[in-house]
Amino acid sequence: MKKILTLVIFGGAMALSSLTVAGSAPGANGPRAVVPGQFNMAPIKEVIARVRQKIENHEIEIPQKASVSAGFEVDENGALSKVRLIQSSGSKAIDAEMLDVMRALSDSHVLSALYGLTSNTIRVDLTDGALRVALNGVAATAEDAKAKADSLKLLLSVARISQRSKNPAAAELLGLVHISTDNKRVATELSVDRLTLMK
Repeated sequence: MKKILTLVIFGGAMALSSLTVAGSAPGANGPRAVVPGQFNMAPIKEVIARVRQKIENHEIEIPQKASVSAGFEVDENGALSKVRLIQSSGSKAIDAEMLDVMRALSDSHVLSALYGLTSNTIRVDLTDGALRVALNGVAATAEDAKAKADSLKLLLSVARISQRSKNPAAAELLGLVHISTDNKRVATELSVDRLTLMK
């Protein structure tokens, strides 16, 4: 159960972190290359360690079911702004940790590949059967959405290959990420069955 709550809070964030480490941050007229390793992963690691400690100390109640979502915008450097809770999980502790995750992602600049999308949201759902993490953003046009999705799919493929030997578990997680478009909307979804989470 400890592992489940950690993944509820961090699953989508870490999947996107892995994806964008191999990713791109746009320049004035489109994407520009980012040197892998320029991201500061320390804030994310610190938050994860702190939450795990709280779980071990029983400071956070672990729910059987939970849903929480937040909204944000991303600048060209990967910093987040306009971060706000859209739907509460019903737990003040989990809501607070969700916002801390968003602050850590901002400090780490790992979401720079999402620059250019607006009305970004992240939603985490834990049910009896699965964990689902969905990130959505809106492009200026349907063509821009397709181009962004194609770029993210390429980055995801590169990240999976790079992680196979170094971190097979991360590579497996990235293999569960699905990227799609619906008109101007770009959707990134990670869905993991609960039995897999318990391994």
